[in-house]
Amino acid sequence: GLSKSPSVFDIQKLNWFNTEYLRKLTPERYLELATPWLAKALDPEKFDFKRLAELLQNRTEGFNQLPGMVAFLAEQPEFGPELYVNKKQKSTLESAKAALTAALPLLEGIGEWTEVELHDRVMEAILGLGMKNGQFLWPLRIAISGQMSTPGGAFEIAYLLGRDETLRRLKASLEKL
Repeated sequence: GLSKSPSVFDIQKLNWFNTEYLRKLTPERYLELATPWLAKALDPEKFDFKRLAELLQNRTEGFNQLPGMVAFLAEQPEFGPELYVNKKQKSTLESAKAALTAALPLLEGIGEWTEVELHDRVMEAILGLGMKNGQFLWPLRIAISGQMSTPGGAFEIAYLLGRDETLRRLKASLEKL
């Protein structure tokens, strides 16, 4: 009475189970398990793995994905100007250039490089510029990450990269535009 056909193994269901398991881990346990995987792509001395784990925990299906998800922090990938264009964020090449031009002196003037300080100073400047949040933050995140999607937003990525690397990437991206 047994079927001769092979059993069905649902990889999507397995990934879903794994994702749910990882989301229910305590942040400390997740960090402990994720650290060896993060260390494959990043130098633990240079990056705040604790903050990175907080950003990644709800986005992780499997730990083997982590090195690819954070590799852009170690080295910015090459990207084209088409990434700056986003209809939903109302971002065009022209508005992206204006946003990045305004962002550079603003970020250079920030003394204490924390997420809170970055957020407060940038959001205050956006109001003064008369731009929408997405028009400013989308190009900023693209400029410093070189990726369409990242584990965090512009403030989190800038904090993780640090002041010098963020400004270096921003200047290089502005030159390309």
